[in-house]
Amino acid sequence: MPQLRVGKAVENQVDAPLKVLIVDDEPDLRDVLEDAFVLKGCEVESARNGREALGKFASGVYDLLVTDLNMPEMDGRTLLEQIHERFDDRPYLVAISGLGETKGEKHLVDTYLLKPFGIREVEGVIEKARESLKADIM
Repeated sequence: MPQLRVGKAVENQVDAPLKVLIVDDEPDLRDVLEDAFVLKGCEVESARNGREALGKFASGVYDLLVTDLNMPEMDGRTLLEQIHERFDDRPYLVAISGLGETKGEKHLVDTYLLKPFGIREVEGVIEKARESLKADIM
């Protein structure tokens, strides 16, 4: 299986915009998340499900992946499992959850974005992703 390029889009450019992939089947939530991350200076792409997200990985490099867990075609848990199986160099992984942190996904994600969330929680995710990238670079 070919190794695809994923993660570390900012490489040594610590202040470069984070490249974010948002994965959610709900268009309204996807739009809100896109707007929030763009407002905070990120470059954003989106996908409607895990299958579409994996396709985007084939041609893109992302620093941060934000995925819903419950989606049709390929859910977030399966997407996260596929990312762990297929990519050594992974983006910072965030699961969107309305049920809190679940043990089933805890080993697959770096953190959670818990519903309901606001701009402060998005800022916290961005800060954690940047810290992770800085640690990986050093």
